[in-house]
Amino acid sequence: MNTQVYDLFISNENPKFVAKLLAQYRIIQFLGQGAFSSVFKVFHDGEFYAIKIVEKMKGNTEKLQQEALILNQLKHPNIVRYHKTFESKRRLYFILSFIDGKTLQQYIDDGNIRFYEKECIAIIRQLVDVLSYLHSNRIIHRDIKPDNMIVDKNLNLTLIDFGLSYMTTQQITTHQNCGTLIYMAPEVLMKKEYFKSVDIWSCGIIQYQLLKNCHPFWTNQKKEKYIKQMSVPQKVDFSGMSKYNFKFERAAISFFEKTAAFEPEARITAEQALLHPWITCQSSETYIMTSKEIFQAYKGIAIFTKFQKLIVFLQFVKQNSEKAIRAIVLPSTQRFFSKQKSPKKPKILKIPTRSCLNSSHSSRDSSEKQKIKLPPIINSKKSPKGEGSPNHFLSNNKIINPMQTAIEFKKSHFRLK
Repeated sequence: MNTQVYDLFISNENPKFVAKLLAQYRIIQFLGQGAFSSVFKVFHDGEFYAIKIVEKMKGNTEKLQQEALILNQLKHPNIVRYHKTFESKRRLYFILSFIDGKTLQQYIDDGNIRFYEKECIAIIRQLVDVLSYLHSNRIIHRDIKPDNMIVDKNLNLTLIDFGLSYMTTQQITTHQNCGTLIYMAPEVLMKKEYFKSVDIWSCGIIQYQLLKNCHPFWTNQKKEKYIKQMSVPQKVDFSGMSKYNFKFERAAISFFEKTAAFEPEARITAEQALLHPWITCQSSETYIMTSKEIFQAYKGIAIFTKFQKLIVFLQFVKQNSEKAIRAIVLPSTQRFFSKQKSPKKPKILKIPTRSCLNSSHSSRDSSEKQKIKLPPIINSKKSPKGEGSPNHFLSNNKIINPMQTAIEFKKSHFRLK
C-alpha cells in the first residue's frame, strides 16, 4: 500500500477508529477526490469495495444522512450498490460496491477515444432509465455530470455520487443553488425554483458532448459572464450532430432540443425520453409533446370552443333581439312578437231553448241575435193559488230548473253548425 494513500486515509482521524476500520477493510488504491470527499478501493471478504470518505462540516450532517438514506433505498442496475456506513466524530465512511471502469469525463477528455453514435445512444439510454427510476421515486439528483458516472468496458453505466440528491416530500420545487456550473439548468443559475427537469437538462448537455466532443454553451469564459449569457435562450451549432442519414440527425437534434430546452416546461420527462426516436432508433417519427406544447394545444382548443360559443350566442341574439327588446321595454300587454298574431278569445257556447229550436234556420244564421227569455220558475209553495203561468205552458214544459232545457237539447237530433 502506498504511504501517501495511507496518510490521506488516516489524516485528521482518530487512530483507534482507523485501526478498527482497517482491520476489516484493507486499502488497495486511491480512486479519486472531490470537493468534499475522497474515494478509496478496499478489499474485504474476498471482494473489492469502494469507501467514500466525506468530511463533516457545519450544516451538512443532515445532508450526509439523507444521502445514506437515499442510497439505502435505491435498487437499480445502473446505480452503485450501498452496503453500510461508518461514522466518526469528523467523517462518514460509505461502503459501496466497486465498479471497474472509467468515469465518463475521462472518456470525453481522452482525445484518442471517440464514441460511435450507437454507443452514445446506449450510454444516454441507461442514463435516462436511471433518471426515470429516480424521478418516479421523487428523487432529484441535481448533479448529473460525466464525473459522477462510471462506464466499464462493456459500456455499462453506473451512477455513483448522490451527495447533492434531494428527496421531495410535500414540496414539489426547491431553490437551492447546487451542482456543477456547466451542467446547471438556467433556472438553477438564476436561483429560481426548479424541479426534476434540471436532471433532464444535464442529460441533454451530456448527449451533445458525446456527439460533438464539446459543450454547447460553455467556451471557457468567466463564471459571471456564463451566468449572464444563460439568462436568455442561446443558439446551438448542430452541424455534424449525426454521421448517419438526415432523419437520424434530425432525431438527435430533436432529442437535444426537448431535453436542453431553456424553459423547464418545454422539456420532456425521463419517461418520454425513453420513447424518443433517437433513443429507440426507430425509423418512424414519434412526436412527443412536452408540457408546454400540451398546454398550448389545450389553450388553443379552449379558445376555439369559446369562439364557437360566442358565435352561437350572437346568432341567438340576432334571431331574438326584437322579442328580447319588447320583453324588456314594453309593458306586459304589448310583449308580443311583431309577426305573431294576438291570441283569440275562446268561443262561449250558448245553450239554446225550445223557442230557439222551433225557429227557422234563417233566423239562426241572421246577424241579429234573438234574446231568449226563459220562463220564471214556478214555486208552488210561495206563489198564491190560481197565480202562475198559463196552463198550456205548464202542461207542456214543466220546467223544474234551467238545466232541463240542456238535457232536452242533448236528447234532440238537432246539430249545431
